[in-house]
Amino acid sequence: KWMAKKGSRKRIRERTLLIIAACFGALGVYLGLKCFRHKTRHRSFTITLPLFILVQAVLAVLLIKYR
Repeated sequence: KWMAKKGSRKRIRERTLLIIAACFGALGVYLGLKCFRHKTRHRSFTITLPLFILVQAVLAVLLIKYR
């Protein structure tokens, strides 16, 4: 955040991160947020990302089971 304010890096919008997470990238987005401590206090991420991970895990199991 500090680097973005100084102009050295561009900030990523919440909507962009949630779209990436919805497209079967929830675990990667979650790990990235934890690693970089980015947007960890936003309610939309603390509730939505674990839900996306759960849904994507269930879909993955179903795809493997009924392939």
